[in-house]
Amino acid sequence: MRRNIVWVVLVLGLVLATPALAQEGLYYPGSVWSSTGTLAPFEPNNVISINHVEQGVAYKGAELFFQNTTGIDTSGLAWNRRTESGVGIRFTQSVKTGMIRAGMAYLVEHRFPVQQTRTNTLALYVQAWFGWHQAAPPYVPPSPYLGGK
Repeated sequence: MRRNIVWVVLVLGLVLATPALAQEGLYYPGSVWSSTGTLAPFEPNNVISINHVEQGVAYKGAELFFQNTTGIDTSGLAWNRRTESGVGIRFTQSVKTGMIRAGMAYLVEHRFPVQQTRTNTLALYVQAWFGWHQAAPPYVPPSPYLGGK
């Protein structure tokens, strides 16, 4: 019950704050990623799929966000078949070739086959992302291996 109240309060806060802050430089960062395949060397015949989505409402680097990561596999193993949802706040600083982010989140994890749910009242984290040569060349000729000539 307490968990449902937290979700309702956070969603209402996002909905009510959005129109007021829209004139002040509010933005909506989000991302989606997925990885699917035979990802674990100790599980060579097990196809694992891990999918992640997050959406935030941010202002000047401070962000209120929601995230969900879901994993499934073809072998039905509890450590691969789970969903983790969370809501939190984080602060992002852009740097020349990436970003540094620190935050905290309230997380809930549910494992499918064993029907276990665990709540972590507060997760603290620091993330860093750096990249190089992210832009593709202006023209990349079609690959003959992918049907190009």
